[in-house]
Amino acid sequence: MPGKASNAAVGVVVIGAGVMGSFHAESVANLKQANLLAVVDPAEKQAKAVARRLGCRAFADVGQALSQPGVEAVVIVTPERIRQAPIAAALGRRLPIFLEKPLAITLAEGKVLARQIKAARVPFQIGFQRRFDPDIVAIKDALAKWGPPEIVRSLTRDPEPPSLEAGLRCGGIIIATLIHDIDCSQFLAGPIRSVFARGGKLVAQHDHPDWLDTVVVNAAFAGGALGILEASWRAAYGYDSRVEVHARRGMLQSGGARGGNWHGRDGASTRYPAGFLECFAEAYWWEIASFVQSVRDGTPPHPSLEEALSSLRVADAIQRSLKSGKPVALPG
Repeated sequence: MPGKASNAAVGVVVIGAGVMGSFHAESVANLKQANLLAVVDPAEKQAKAVARRLGCRAFADVGQALSQPGVEAVVIVTPERIRQAPIAAALGRRLPIFLEKPLAITLAEGKVLARQIKAARVPFQIGFQRRFDPDIVAIKDALAKWGPPEIVRSLTRDPEPPSLEAGLRCGGIIIATLIHDIDCSQFLAGPIRSVFARGGKLVAQHDHPDWLDTVVVNAAFAGGALGILEASWRAAYGYDSRVEVHARRGMLQSGGARGGNWHGRDGASTRYPAGFLECFAEAYWWEIASFVQSVRDGTPPHPSLEEALSSLRVADAIQRSLKSGKPVALPG
């Protein structure tokens, strides 16, 4: 794809006007390098509310939105199970795509989608925003001197679980939550080559066989590091996302409490973010900025399609380990 003139703004359509869709649309609207043309959502009232606030057009129909003059890229932030139509529409117009994670609910679905994207030969970026978090980027950069990694710990704890229906619809805790820790740990330590997982129903006692709300994974990386990945759908104290890398020359950490810790005569006080948007607002902005810049420059976006598939392969191996109760190796 040829690069754009350096002073030209990229015409962007955002598909999805929910919490993340409206957040990404606002990021696009605030970028000098981008021009937010439209917000699309079948819930037209919701799309109009976001569009009115950000000064763009609103559509209920994806095809109509993408047929506007000047559309050069699309940001897709729809629920996982209704993505095929907007992705197909974007591919049919050979538009660069930013897709909010995950690539798909299952590895099989992800492979099919990856083949379609490769066949269309369009630039593609998956929405793993932690790769753009300044603290995690600093760890990645520091590992050039402090590394190599020896032990990697990555955890995510959401304040409360979704409903049973919503939790199953989004692929469960592994696809909805732990996949961030999968991608982040691979970003820092390289490919995961084997996993051994245990899960439990410790938060909500649903009888559904596919419901889990607590998962811990032992991981082995191709470079020799060992890892512990953890996800929970209960954190009574707020939203908790942390990364720790123990390396040859020391230990590097990010996340946890925001605003510091206080220890005094009356005890200690630590404040955690209320939710993921507060925790990763800056990272979300940077990932959209990176996507827009790649479209302007004609350079490959990142994280790439292959990195999106890699996270799904690990997630699939974790699910197989949970079912078998045994370690599962990934292809070398």
